[in-house]
Amino acid sequence: MSANLFAVEAMTYLTSVLVDRGKTDIRIEAAMAKMFGTEAAWDVGYEAQQVIGGRGYETAYSLKERGDYPYPIERIVRDLRINTIFEGSSEIMRLFLAREAMDPHLKAAGKAVNASLPMGQRLGAALKASGFYVFWYPKMWLPSVGPSTSRMDGRLASQVRYVKKTARKLARRMFHAMLKHGPKIEQEQIQKNIKEEQAKQPPLMKEGEAIRAQQDEKNKRLQELKDELARLQGGGGGGKGPPPQVDWEGTSAAIIGECRKKVLEKNDENSEAYKKLFTEQEENEKEIEKLDKTISEAKKKVLKKRDEQDKKRKEIRDSERNIRFAKKELAAAKKAVAEDKDKEKKRPDKTGAIQGKINSLNKKISGARSKIDQ
Repeated sequence: MSANLFAVEAMTYLTSVLVDRGKTDIRIEAAMAKMFGTEAAWDVGYEAQQVIGGRGYETAYSLKERGDYPYPIERIVRDLRINTIFEGSSEIMRLFLAREAMDPHLKAAGKAVNASLPMGQRLGAALKASGFYVFWYPKMWLPSVGPSTSRMDGRLASQVRYVKKTARKLARRMFHAMLKHGPKIEQEQIQKNIKEEQAKQPPLMKEGEAIRAQQDEKNKRLQELKDELARLQGGGGGGKGPPPQVDWEGTSAAIIGECRKKVLEKNDENSEAYKKLFTEQEENEKEIEKLDKTISEAKKKVLKKRDEQDKKRKEIRDSERNIRFAKKELAAAKKAVAEDKDKEKKRPDKTGAIQGKINSLNKKISGARSKIDQ
């Protein structure tokens, strides 16, 4: 399991590096990473569930309630399964990889192995492709093709030689498969994609197809009845004379007229219902508009009342501040009067002025208090 996870991680990092470079066609690498990553993750989850046993089949909540460690293996297995289906199933990925891997061969010799083309065109394509395969095919049998392993560690060199050998073998088998099957692989992928797209069609399309099939069945049955009637009218009445003639056109017209009448009646009922619905909707809109207007006026009144209250609060604060200042001035005046009592005879004018100031302050205090009371 650790080896598979390490391989998935390495493959993902390699593909990400190629994406960051921005100059590499990563279609094959991305398809490989998707297919191998999803399948390896599923194998790891399946093996983990097998290792844990019956506890891996229980939910984490069930394990926790029993006092066991809540392994979320059951949820992980359920979540991993969809990855091999969505965003390109594993089967589609395999077809895509086969098509992309054989794309150079199909471009070089695709016309030569296409049985639907004329023989002359196929021979011309074969001669043109022979210039490529006369050098390419022999290399797939030579062990010297590929990176040199002379300077590598022995253990690593053996692995690299195995990769080289397997890669050449895979290339040969792909070439032989192309010669055997030809462009059928590409056509099979196209058909698979068409089927996959059809499976994604909305249910309405499927319902329409079902209705069409039912209508075809009805038309077929009607034609059979008409053929049977024509056969009976042609002399198959069993010696009792021809069967009575049936006016199919008149009967059909009567049925169609009756159906049309019912449809018109239904349309009239629907029209009346729609008119009633539209009338109710207009009334509701008018009521909503009236409520909106009432709410807007109420908001304006609330805002106006709030402004008046703020103004009164400001006047009260100003009055309180004036009272504090008047009290301070009154205290200072009383202190001055107390200090100048012994000098009252010498400065009678100043005492009178101070007394007048005290009277003025008392008037201000009275005025402020009356405002507060208001």
